[in-house]
Amino acid sequence: MKIIKMPVASLNPDDLNLYAQRFMSKLADHVADFPAPPITDLTTHQGTLDDRLNELASLLAEVGTKRQQVDDACVPVRADMNTLGDWCEGVTQDPNKLGNVAELRSSRTPSGPTPRVMSLALSTGDLPGEVDGAWDSLAKSGVKSYEVQTVLNPLNNDPSVGPWASQPSVTKSKFALTGFTSGARIWVRVRGIGPAGPGPYCDPATIIVP
Repeated sequence: MKIIKMPVASLNPDDLNLYAQRFMSKLADHVADFPAPPITDLTTHQGTLDDRLNELASLLAEVGTKRQQVDDACVPVRADMNTLGDWCEGVTQDPNKLGNVAELRSSRTPSGPTPRVMSLALSTGDLPGEVDGAWDSLAKSGVKSYEVQTVLNPLNNDPSVGPWASQPSVTKSKFALTGFTSGARIWVRVRGIGPAGPGPYCDPATIIVP
């Protein structure tokens, strides 16, 4: 069973070039461990291999140059295609006509009402009077922003007595609210705003302001 793994068959030209150079360099460094190579004159063979590697490196350099030339040639083509696409849309907004000449973006329409925010969790912030909140994202449902409302309820009773105060809207499924009185109880509720409009508020969550 062979011990050495010689992956030369699966290497691309760049990696083959590097692998061969490293292998021959290591073999030369440990020539005492391999005194009788199958090649009669290892030095001569090294020179021959070097020539072949140099030829391979030269070809790879030419390929790299060609690749860059191809990439450079693509730049104006892409610009021309974008210009033509914009021109077509300037002529007509009829998707049936535009679809005859180009692939159209998939239209996304709301499949139903905006879902309810779930799993609202509150935590104390790093600063006095700060309350942080987070919940399950509704981004997959097309929700782009969330409305946050709070109510201070020093009697610790039902938050429905209100009044609810609107806080700045957020675009991510989290917030950090500041400016509350330490020791007070605060209630929070959140709803998402999606393509179909605002969804229902979540069940209120409560916490003692730090």
